[in-house]
Amino acid sequence: MNDVYLDKQQLQKNEQYIFVVTPTYNRLTQIPDMIKTKQALLISNRIIWIVIEDFKCSNRLLFNKIGNFPRLVYLHHHLINPGNSNKGATQRNFAIRWLKDHFSNFSTSVVYFADDDNTYDGYFFNRLLKTRMVSIFNVGLIGGKVEGPVVNHQGTFMEWKTNFHGHFFATPRRFCIDMAGFAVSLGLLLKHPSPWFTTEGPRGYLETYFLENLKVPFAKVQILTNNTEVFVYHTKTIFNNSYPTFTFMFTSPKFLWFCMFSLLIVISYLLLHKPVYYSKVRFWN
Repeated sequence: MNDVYLDKQQLQKNEQYIFVVTPTYNRLTQIPDMIKTKQALLISNRIIWIVIEDFKCSNRLLFNKIGNFPRLVYLHHHLINPGNSNKGATQRNFAIRWLKDHFSNFSTSVVYFADDDNTYDGYFFNRLLKTRMVSIFNVGLIGGKVEGPVVNHQGTFMEWKTNFHGHFFATPRRFCIDMAGFAVSLGLLLKHPSPWFTTEGPRGYLETYFLENLKVPFAKVQILTNNTEVFVYHTKTIFNNSYPTFTFMFTSPKFLWFCMFSLLIVISYLLLHKPVYYSKVRFWN
């Protein structure tokens, strides 16, 4: 299946849109995750959904489920991430490069990077239209807590609420937010010569490296949520096999650990206890 491009005649001139970039890859829960994301995006009529499929071939089953989205751009870009440390970075860079080539006249629009397995409040997306350069906001369920900016009563940034400020021997993260916790102006990406996500570097620094590379003064970063508002949740769909097969039972990690532990007990018993030999007794009639 070929890539699907948006007909620009559907768009109104001088209108502000939200380009939602979603990298996805083939897996068991891909289609239900993408259906859930599509349902959230349908609430806003300002969203242009850019889906980048990372697979050896295009997934027709997926496209049949999301192809009815009114403003969809479906791109196929299969490339192994170097080192596999920053998952989805190459697909996001591909989307940014595609926006630079095809939507250079929509500089007032906003770009948001939405993972395919998160949970979104669809009514929040229109708030992203307030973004002038970079906007940040809270994301729930990051390490079991809310991660994002802490503000005072005037809405001024105070500190970050996060469980991860950076690795022990590395530079602290300047932006302690998740990929789903910020939006950027398309005009800012168009002006920047290399607004790319790094495909290398330590895990957990992908977002802060990207935002630091844009060189936006922190005073101009907008905060779109207060200390209690959460509209995006970092979730993950897990397949639960309630009926394990015979092979799965004997190859599961829990069963293997049980066998190793039982064997260790038997060996310890044999080493610590000397065997007792009994003489043969013969009985005569």
